[in-house]
Amino acid sequence: MTTDKIINANMTTTTEKNAHLNDNHSNSQNKLMLTVDKLSIITHAGVALVDKLSYELRQGQTLAIVGESGSGKSIASLALLGLLPDNLTVTGEVQLADVTGMVTLPIANDKTRNAALRSIRGQRIGMVFQEPMTALNPLHTVGKQIAESLRISGVVKKQWREKSIALLDDVNITEPADKLNRYPHELSGGQRQRVMIAMALAQQPDILIADEPTTALDVTLQHEILELLDDLKRQHNMAMILISHDLNLVRRYSDDVIVMRQGHTIEQGQTATVFSQPKAEYTRSLIKQDFGQALSLLDDESQQQTVLEVNNLQVQFPIEKSVFGATKRWFDAVKDVDMTLQKGQALGIVGESGSGKTTIALALSQLLSNQVRVSGQIMVNGQDITALSKRELRTFRSQIQMVFQDPFASINPRMTVMKIVEEGLLVQGVSKAER
Repeated sequence: MTTDKIINANMTTTTEKNAHLNDNHSNSQNKLMLTVDKLSIITHAGVALVDKLSYELRQGQTLAIVGESGSGKSIASLALLGLLPDNLTVTGEVQLADVTGMVTLPIANDKTRNAALRSIRGQRIGMVFQEPMTALNPLHTVGKQIAESLRISGVVKKQWREKSIALLDDVNITEPADKLNRYPHELSGGQRQRVMIAMALAQQPDILIADEPTTALDVTLQHEILELLDDLKRQHNMAMILISHDLNLVRRYSDDVIVMRQGHTIEQGQTATVFSQPKAEYTRSLIKQDFGQALSLLDDESQQQTVLEVNNLQVQFPIEKSVFGATKRWFDAVKDVDMTLQKGQALGIVGESGSGKTTIALALSQLLSNQVRVSGQIMVNGQDITALSKRELRTFRSQIQMVFQDPFASINPRMTVMKIVEEGLLVQGVSKAER
């Protein structure tokens, strides 16, 4: 798949698609959609989280804002929609194109901000949030959540299902009619991300902000999502702000780039120029980032010890039940998986979205719900964990741990970092002083 692909069934040939695309792209490049002038975000303690960020965004253009965690790239975009907490002071000027020209948006913290920006959010500036599992409502189906966006954009109720299926089809979700009845937890990470994109497109915004849309996805899927966003941007003739921590990842998907560090703009310009002639040492280090080779920490003898052995692992999810609650149909998420892992080794499980990678990990950790049917043998340090009772499994859990895909959804928002880290030590019986 190339970035020139257009998802539009109404056009007849690839040549006509590309010609039409190029005409639209060239005609719209000069139309200024958004200007940000000296945007600053300051904490109540006087710390500048964003310091005098300025840029212009034109129709059909993709601007990538890149920086490490805590550089201010995400909050700078949330400020455009007035989505920051009131304890942060926002200054600067933001102007958005309107039929009458450029209109100034009220970004400063005051009582009129929310009312003024309500018509801008979603309808003029759409946003694909970083954590789809927390941005999507876990209590509502995919269909209901997309319908909400369609209702806000003025689509009549009888067209909601048809439009929802079309939107899911646009973002390359297979069997879209079936997915409308699913809840977010029943979808893979990549599918949830595509649902978020479909919801943002439902209101047909002029500008789309994609905030780290590929953070929790595998490498293959990262490029699929970015190509999808690029195709949709061209198809709908939008402008896009692409926020990422990976400079090399956005290289082929952006026209201009801003490199940020600790709230400051380190470098800014056309993407091709920044990559060919980077001015800042920090930019050069991001371009040339190299994590080196895997470390070999253990001798050959210790690597012979098998810590995990999996035989004929199968996982099935219920997808249809009878009126009496009995399962009529099962979905095969994992089929006949065998694996062996020795001490000191790292095993990579790679596949596209929905291929069963995370399901395997959850099965090994015994974290799947009781409704899921799991069969096969899982041996950890010589112990078949599928044969353990709940009480035995509780004491055994320390031997197999998991780092979850979505940290924001898996970390308790009511607990401090100290309490979160301490909880694992408490379970292990570590004394208070040692904790």
